[in-house]
Amino acid sequence: MTPEQGVTLKHFKWREWKHPELMDFAFTQFLDAVRTEYGFPIVLTSDARTPAENAAASGSSPSSRHLVGQAVDIRFPPTANHLWLLVHAVYSCQRASPIELELVHGPADSHVHIAWEVLGRASSLELALT
Repeated sequence: MTPEQGVTLKHFKWREWKHPELMDFAFTQFLDAVRTEYGFPIVLTSDARTPAENAAASGSSPSSRHLVGQAVDIRFPPTANHLWLLVHAVYSCQRASPIELELVHGPADSHVHIAWEVLGRASSLELALT
């Protein structure tokens, strides 16, 4: 995403991204639409990653969509109702791209992973209780 593209987003500011220049602009537009549909703030905890950052990330895949700017991790919603609203918003806004949605919740790690899957793969919802 370029700085010029970044200013067109309604809900996200350039400074919220660790690597805004590595983010896929269409994916950031999708996240902006999710935020509108969800109706509550979305706090980014991880976005695009360099290969070195991805290799250092615990449990990260070498084919992670973070490497192409088509994945983010966000803060886990504060209530069960918020979680279901978020899940609904993600699937309501998915457009033509299949979605990977992973809900990770436990004392050591709580986040929601949202990614565009490779075309041709089915959307998935994964639950990980740590």
